[in-house]
Amino acid sequence: MENTIFLSKRLYFFFGLATCTSVLIVTVLGVTLRKQTIPAQSNLQNVQTGAKNDPYRYLPDGAKIDNPEKDVVFADLNGDGKQEEIIFYSFPHDPHAGILVLKPNRVDYVKLWEVAYDDSWGFYDLSGVYDLNKSGRPQIIAYRRIGASCPGVLEVYEFRSGKIARITGAWAEHDKLCGSIEFKDLDGDGRPEIIHKQSHGINPDVYRWNGKQYVKSNREFSEYYNDELSELIRYVYSPKGFPTNARVTWCQQAVEIYLLQNRHAEAVAL
Repeated sequence: MENTIFLSKRLYFFFGLATCTSVLIVTVLGVTLRKQTIPAQSNLQNVQTGAKNDPYRYLPDGAKIDNPEKDVVFADLNGDGKQEEIIFYSFPHDPHAGILVLKPNRVDYVKLWEVAYDDSWGFYDLSGVYDLNKSGRPQIIAYRRIGASCPGVLEVYEFRSGKIARITGAWAEHDKLCGSIEFKDLDGDGRPEIIHKQSHGINPDVYRWNGKQYVKSNREFSEYYNDELSELIRYVYSPKGFPTNARVTWCQQAVEIYLLQNRHAEAVAL
């Protein structure tokens, strides 16, 4: 009798041990299966929904966006009621930059236009997409960072005749507006002029919008130079020991302004 009870206890012990082991195996197996299955489903969903309509896949390899809040702009460039995506990009270690325009196509994007520059490190804050010439449609303003010899280069683009075209016209110096740029409404018509400040010893140029493009218009805005003219005359007649070549340069600048303002007698007297 005692042997029977002892045997029953041993059987009950082994049965319980086997049951616990089975539960443990099933539990561990279930956890393992969940760990293998859930992330795989998640990754698959990311691939399906993330890559298909990602506009940044159109950027050149190695390109970056310095400030997504400023350098990625949505605007209706062609007036069809749909917004294009305009991306300003650059490369971290190379003097290359560009602008990419993407057109939405149902759930995806199509490359509409792109321009690349091989002399630029990026874009200044004046760059963007806005109605600079007050024509009623936005323009792409590209003010590029170049280097010490040329602070920046300006270009303006607009959608015309089914394509995006440059509307800045022929700049005065080798068709490249290189220098410091300022937008300012000089005549109070609500449309800013482009003021191009160049290197030392050269008077600024003023460009106005003529309805088709920006054209050099220094004579039309000759009064703009009044403050600079007063400063130049003060330097010319200053008792300080300035170098002769500096005084000659200031005289040349002042004479140029006098001629713009039709003050020929004062130009001759100087």
